[in-house]
Amino acid sequence: MRTLALAALFLLFGASSVAHAGPPEVRIGGFAAFDHHQYVLDMPDAVRSTTMVRLAPRIRAKYKLVRAAAEVELRHDFLDPGRGGRVILREAKIGLHHRGFRLEGGALQERWGKMDVASPTDVFMVPDYEELFFPEPLPVPGVVVGYARGPVAVKGVFVPAFRPARFRHGAPSRWDMTRFLPQSQQVPLPPPAGDYDVPLVYQEFSAGVPTADRAAVAGGFEGGVRVDLFLPSVDLGLSFSTVHDRLPTWTDFEATNDLASFFLEGGDAVDAIQAELRVDAKHARLFVPGFDVAVNAGPLVFRGEVAGFLTEDMQHETCLVDDPYVKYAAGVELMLQNIVGNFDLAVRAQYNGDVEIRKDGDDVLNADEDCTIISFDRDERDEPIATDYESGSTGVGAIRHPYKHAAYWNVNFGFTDEFSLDLRGFVSGSGDVLFTGKFAYVFVDRFELSGGWMVIRGAEGTLFEPYGDNHRVELGFRYNF
Repeated sequence: MRTLALAALFLLFGASSVAHAGPPEVRIGGFAAFDHHQYVLDMPDAVRSTTMVRLAPRIRAKYKLVRAAAEVELRHDFLDPGRGGRVILREAKIGLHHRGFRLEGGALQERWGKMDVASPTDVFMVPDYEELFFPEPLPVPGVVVGYARGPVAVKGVFVPAFRPARFRHGAPSRWDMTRFLPQSQQVPLPPPAGDYDVPLVYQEFSAGVPTADRAAVAGGFEGGVRVDLFLPSVDLGLSFSTVHDRLPTWTDFEATNDLASFFLEGGDAVDAIQAELRVDAKHARLFVPGFDVAVNAGPLVFRGEVAGFLTEDMQHETCLVDDPYVKYAAGVELMLQNIVGNFDLAVRAQYNGDVEIRKDGDDVLNADEDCTIISFDRDERDEPIATDYESGSTGVGAIRHPYKHAAYWNVNFGFTDEFSLDLRGFVSGSGDVLFTGKFAYVFVDRFELSGGWMVIRGAEGTLFEPYGDNHRVELGFRYNF
């Protein structure tokens, strides 16, 4: 998709040279940054610190009806090789704007919803979990068509190919997603061996595929429509989309060798069994109706969202796929400027909920169930061969449902135009806690020096637990151009 930025600019400047109607409007910006994170505690097979440099040029261009934009970020980390050498396309689009009509195509940052964080209706955002609890948005390839007239705006999005979430996979990352997933799978073996724990070898989940037939033309497509109504002091939004789980719905595992070959005649187990299970991710389709609202009341802004997720298991037939569920959020924001001199204060609070609609009689939700389905090879009589472990599937609903109830908060103190303190926190109903702080000082308008911290607590059995030792202090320098 990186070539889309060059194509957009070529078309834009090419049009100007042909039309001889004067130069287009071009704005170039971006930032360069240095960030160092020092972790307080050791973690096995993980780095103790990271030192990263980033360069992110951005360009916006306009000529008559044509609009184009592109942004790319180059990253390198000197201590964590998994963070080094990345070229991240943030956006690359070109389109037409005319009297309320908008047509855009390319690598799109299409954000829906009104919440500050964890927006239930923001289904086209692809999260980059380089740091698991601080996702950054990645674009999707697609086309947006919209029209606005008066207080009403309508738009549709079409995404021809599915793009899964990206996250760290393996050592030495402190945020390796597989730390939360099972590290081995019990294989039933004949007596006297009993069950055997086979190590799981996870493949890159960025290669995850939709559950539909990959050969089908429409197997990976996504799309949605949205209607917004802008009234005095009130904004309303209705949406409907069909997408896929960005994180795996379940994982498939398959033996990389034949376990039967590790047994002698007569069923005696070999002393040293060496086997691995290859694990791949699968992503199920979702149908998502949504509603969001924002109400302005002086210095206060109230926001709310609700989204229903209609899954592939509407009949509650398998534990691998979520039962239908609802995510909702409600929040308030208070903005006070120039309270004393140049002192500004911003306070934000938000509550999020996640409710799975269970089948009558079910005591355990699919997202909470330790669901594993094992398939064995079969003999000539179509009987399963217990010693030939072939394949299976494991539900990983807890990745997508890290909490049932949670609260986010943010307090920003703008002491002067140059000096500020930003505090952010999260707490879940299970007892997970995340607290961050950042001091920032801006000088000569474009340079920012910052220092901060992160404290984290993971409750037992939750997504946060494997990362509960990731307390750290932070130092950063940024230049905006």
